[in-house]
Amino acid sequence: MAVQARTVQAAISENRVWFVILGVLFIILGIAAISFPLLTTIAAKIFLGWLFLIGGIVQIVQRVNGVSSFSISWSVFFI
Repeated sequence: MAVQARTVQAAISENRVWFVILGVLFIILGIAAISFPLLTTIAAKIFLGWLFLIGGIVQIVQRVNGVSSFSISWSVFFI
């Protein structure tokens, strides 16, 4: 467990600049989302629409190929 903690700490220290950039980007996007709620709602609806569309297509393809979507769905959560 200690080796893994050192590996994670090394990865964080190597990528510290990227974490700061990502944090600043999230703050700016959060302020924009609060400032423009209508635009944020439209963007979220479009994103969810595409997510549902792609998910539905993947499930249809899996069902046609004979793959049980139930086992795949739960295996994603328990990896």
